[in-house]
Amino acid sequence: MALNIEVKARVRDRDALHGLLARIAKDDPIEIHQEDTFFRVPKGRLKMRCDENGRCEVIYYERKDEKGPILSRYFRKDVPVPSKTRRELEQRYGIKNTVKKIRQLYLLNDVIPHGARVHWDNVENLGDFVEIEILVDSPRLTNRGKHAARKLMALLHISVDDVVDTAYEDLLAAKEK
Repeated sequence: MALNIEVKARVRDRDALHGLLARIAKDDPIEIHQEDTFFRVPKGRLKMRCDENGRCEVIYYERKDEKGPILSRYFRKDVPVPSKTRRELEQRYGIKNTVKKIRQLYLLNDVIPHGARVHWDNVENLGDFVEIEILVDSPRLTNRGKHAARKLMALLHISVDDVVDTAYEDLLAAKEK
């Protein structure tokens, strides 16, 4: 499985975050409208993600529900026939939740040597969040990835008090209760 270090945090000041990202990002963000359907699996998380262009992929990941920076193991696979795949996954596992968001994707490869992605997500019924992903090649590079994530947190003025320890699907389920 592929590896990355992740941090997810609530956005308290949209204008400040926008200014900081504009200063450190080389390019404008890529806007993506996404719908993630999460399935009830016994271990990890399984979701089918589709965008506004009809491109879909299945993503499975394992990550502890702890405040980041934290290691995530994952794999992604494109889905050629989304309706069939969704139906099969729903029949096998059942749907846990659906999360809709508008993502601003910033690639910060010039800021972090081994590659970084920052997602500014506007999540329907939850609000704004920022996610940091640092790619790592092996588990032994976890500490270097966590250091890079903390560096980006500092650059983006992300407070540890704003860091979230779970997935959007869980935050949405908790809000709906």
